[in-house]
Amino acid sequence: DLSGNKIDVIDATSLSILGSYTLAYGSAPLSLDLSPNGNELAIAQSNTGYIAFINLLTGSISQLPSALSGSNTKVTDVLYGRSGILYAFSSNGLHVVDLNVIPHVELTSKYVYESSISDQRFGAISSDKNTLYLVAGSCCTSAYTGLNKYDISGTLIKPTLLKSTHLYETSDITNIRLDLIDDENLLITTGSVYNTSGL
Repeated sequence: DLSGNKIDVIDATSLSILGSYTLAYGSAPLSLDLSPNGNELAIAQSNTGYIAFINLLTGSISQLPSALSGSNTKVTDVLYGRSGILYAFSSNGLHVVDLNVIPHVELTSKYVYESSISDQRFGAISSDKNTLYLVAGSCCTSAYTGLNKYDISGTLIKPTLLKSTHLYETSDITNIRLDLIDDENLLITTGSVYNTSGL
């Protein structure tokens, strides 16, 4: 609930609200992702530079001890990667969070600053957890939305940009999400499908 600053638990059959997790006032949760083991929920608080975490076993809520790297960073998406890693997408770029420590912390040496003007970034990760796709757009420019492909294989010091292109007919469109239909086809909110082998 973006305006209500909470995460609702909804019954998939009746669509009734079973309960809620209340976040900090003004946090504006925009995206979330469930950990592979189903025990933790990561939440992008889009009005802040902080990621919130809900322990689904205990119901406790925590967040990063410090804001994500960058000036006036606003986090817009989160995705669990390989074991122990969470990727966060923000107004300033791509962040890597270490999940092996409590509280979780950003690995600032792995931060990738993206210089393109963008107030929103969203992502998708390949099934083998080696490739990450990032879409960067803005609500207030006539520029095309950018699509970046990163190598995030485990041996790398930090995510490495492989290719950058543009999504045409996407200027001034906000909240452009993407999802992998399979590892060769990337679906964009606008309905377009991109073949990843060409990226």
